[in-house]
Amino acid sequence: MIGLLLLAMNAQAQLYYRFAYQVSAPLAQMNQNIGKNAQGIVAELGVRIPKTPLTLGWHWGLAQYGYQQTKELHVFAQGAQSNVFVDVNNFFTQSHFFMRCDLPTKGIVSPYLSVGLGKSHFRTMLEIFAETSTPECPKPLETAFPLKDKVTHYMMAGGVKVELAKILRFGRGKSFCLDFQVQHTRGGEVTYMNVRKTPIVQPNTTPVYTKFASQAKPSVIHQYYAGNSYSSSVRLLTFQLGFSYTGNWKPKKRLRQNL
Repeated sequence: MIGLLLLAMNAQAQLYYRFAYQVSAPLAQMNQNIGKNAQGIVAELGVRIPKTPLTLGWHWGLAQYGYQQTKELHVFAQGAQSNVFVDVNNFFTQSHFFMRCDLPTKGIVSPYLSVGLGKSHFRTMLEIFAETSTPECPKPLETAFPLKDKVTHYMMAGGVKVELAKILRFGRGKSFCLDFQVQHTRGGEVTYMNVRKTPIVQPNTTPVYTKFASQAKPSVIHQYYAGNSYSSSVRLLTFQLGFSYTGNWKPKKRLRQNL
């Protein structure tokens, strides 16, 4: 990322930003295991290479595909008991470097193609909150990750931009666009949980943990939550709608001299 910024400053390239809302639909075996769409946000930062249709950059996305809250009885170390809420949140993040190519066109609507390579991180986060907040009961009482896994992925995407700057007639030499993109992501085998299944509440008050195992359906057990994990290759079809901006990098002379 630092290299991209240096390229923008030294070659007078244009900086590129994109922020979008995304909906990801799992495909193939992943769809059978998860069975619902993931929703989240996307942020991109890149550099438009001078005198070419290419943009190089970094992509980061976050999407939640499952959430569950249950009410359980919590036993504190000193023996006191209180009801707590157990929140289980299933989500994944994706980060990759990408190259985008703007296709030649005339007018306010322009298509583009993009490819990328990076990592997908799948996590199940468990948080325990006191039913009544007091100074003696911090929020949350506990945060844990019963399961997490990562895998390499690649993506191919196509999209269209609508030049709002031309429509509204502002920002000469800059590009401010409504951006719609369809992205297909494929990756290796990854293990994740699914909160659609009914959790098995452990009757004992002693935390029980099992070591994570990269195999089909290992048991994942926590003091107040237990469930099965599932393994499959990453297959996602993602729709993104947001805004992108491309403009010249013009640092102050003092900053450039210091560099």
